[in-house]
Amino acid sequence: MSVLGQEVTYTLNLILYFLCTIRSYMLFKVVRYWNIYSSERSKKILAFFDPYASPNLFTYKANVKMRGFVTLCLLGGFALVMSSLLLKTMEYYKEDKENKFYFYWNSLWYLVVTMCTSIYYDN
Repeated sequence: MSVLGQEVTYTLNLILYFLCTIRSYMLFKVVRYWNIYSSERSKKILAFFDPYASPNLFTYKANVKMRGFVTLCLLGGFALVMSSLLLKTMEYYKEDKENKFYFYWNSLWYLVVTMCTSIYYDN
């Protein structure tokens, strides 16, 4: 396929590699059950006070309230890893090692530098 004047070739191996990232839902299961508010007793109490409330959303909110920094680090690390996987998959277009996104670590480093770079404007 031709994208922006360049010939782009996606192999079956690369497409399957991208589809393997769908398994990342396991992190959300870990965060959901990593709370004292995910027990059946807590779900009954929540249903007693608000029958339309979502117990899953409640456990996420309780995680953020009780362990804010740890939850933020877990979700930020997850976003960084998934973003670098997406960057490697989408910017990978040649089978040569001259491409700066040929290796996963290059795309991870690229995203870390991009996230840590800030611009201050003086008015």
